Amino acid sequence: MTNFMTRAFSSLRTASFVALAVLLAVGFYVFAVQAATLTVCPIGCGFTSIQAAINAASNGDTINVGPATYVEQLVITKKLNLLGAGSATTIIDAPGVLATETDGDGTSIVEISGAIAKVTMSGFTVQGPLGAITSAIHVHGNADVKIQNNKVIGTDALTGTLQGYGIDIGSTFVDDDTPAKALITDNELSGFHRAGIAVLGTGNKADVKNNTLTGGGATALTTQQGITIQEAADGDVLNNTVRNMEFTGAAPQTAVGVFLWDAAKSIDVETNTLEDLQTGVMVQATEKVDIVGNHITDLAGGAVADFGIWVLGRGAASTNCAGGDGVTPGLGCATDVKIDGNTITGDGTGTGVFIGKTPELPFTPAMTTAKVKSNTISGWTYGLIVGPAGTVNASGSVL
Repeated sequence: MTNFMTRAFSSLRTASFVALAVLLAVGFYVFAVQAATLTVCPIGCGFTSIQAAINAASNGDTINVGPATYVEQLVITKKLNLLGAGSATTIIDAPGVLATETDGDGTSIVEISGAIAKVTMSGFTVQGPLGAITSAIHVHGNADVKIQNNKVIGTDALTGTLQGYGIDIGSTFVDDDTPAKALITDNELSGFHRAGIAVLGTGNKADVKNNTLTGGGATALTTQQGITIQEAADGDVLNNTVRNMEFTGAAPQTAVGVFLWDAAKSIDVETNTLEDLQTGVMVQATEKVDIVGNHITDLAGGAVADFGIWVLGRGAASTNCAGGDGVTPGLGCATDVKIDGNTITGDGTGTGVFIGKTPELPFTPAMTTAKVKSNTISGWTYGLIVGPAGTVNASGSVL
């Protein structure tokens, strides 16, 4: 009996200790994940610097930034909500001298990187001289972000730089950076140099929705792109407005509203408004693209139109249809493209839908196939062209 009572008491004591340990562990865990809210403003807040608040924050914290202009370069490698008071009043302005990014690639005003970096950024204007900066906001290195309700403004005149992006998801240089992903929604971008929103490199992905991008108008300095997905990157382009871009230099180079260049398969370009552009949508060496329900117009006084939609495969003897692989950039087929239900209105010049390459382009055409269905095409020199002999390797149907 005594042995039984001893064993029972011992078991009860052990169970109690286990229960206490569990309670302590649960209590500690609850305590450990409690998120804090940090405040930033010129006077009367916990911090006067956004970067100081970022450095002090723990993963999961929220940083509320009050109205002011903050001359700072930000680096975010944590899980944070970074919330401004509104893009009209909360401004991140690039300092005169910027440090090189953490991966050694160029410079940015806001850099978000690392696998821990799950960031929501909302309610800011980010501005600076983008001709001298790789990108205003750069997301890379396995980060996962939501960029919404911001303004991105380039404050300098256009130059011939091939960078100067507004928002860049992925690698701005060819390197082994791990991919990132983003939701980019309800932002306004202007003053960018090469592209407003760029998604670059294998494995990088961004869904780009409800943004407004305004280019620099007619220029011979650079072929601007509103939204571009390149080199095996992925994403969808939905319900954006892109306007006011024209390249006045030598043909066949062209400014483009939405540009897919050797991108991943199965991308949707849908219900966008593309106006006052030299070319509305260009698809090169990218397969299974749905171009559906877009309004592509060239208004009086806007850009001299080249193409409403331009689709082409770009070949080489060794590539066949290897596209979207990030290994043979820009080379590959443009097959299974659906062009459906778009309104494509020209200014009296150019071609509404062009399938194939122009004679000036010095490369072998790869296979290009498209189904052109239920579009309204008007105001062009030519409504639909499948490239002239020697410049196209294509098939398609018009319904």
